[in-house]
Amino acid sequence: MINKIIYTSTQEMKEVKSKLGRSNETYIVEIEGEQCLYLKDYLNLMSSFFRFPIKAKGLDGYNDWMRDLSWLNKKQIIIIINNFQEFLQKDVTSKEAILEDFTQVILPWWESEVIDCVVGGETKKMLVYLVK
Repeated sequence: MINKIIYTSTQEMKEVKSKLGRSNETYIVEIEGEQCLYLKDYLNLMSSFFRFPIKAKGLDGYNDWMRDLSWLNKKQIIIIINNFQEFLQKDVTSKEAILEDFTQVILPWWESEVIDCVVGGETKKMLVYLVK
């Protein structure tokens, strides 16, 4: 299993979505980049979409919840950020931090680290699509 960030075009994303279908094993979150101009917007959306028990107010809390997700009970998570060039346009530092957190913290966690750190921990496939 390789959890990763995938840069893609709108057309390629349409093809990916058509192949995904609707599986009970897959949880899909789709964000419009222009709705997340500031970190606060992103954290509010992610807290809502992923149904965090407590709303994330900063990246530390966000990263904790993204490495928990015990309430979702899904084997695969797909995150799509459309219009990625608009995403966090007013907060470029946070945009870079979120990408780094996915790469260094969240994706590796679900790929393998969860097994060593959580009793009965199970891996999840997680793909993040950044759409032009």
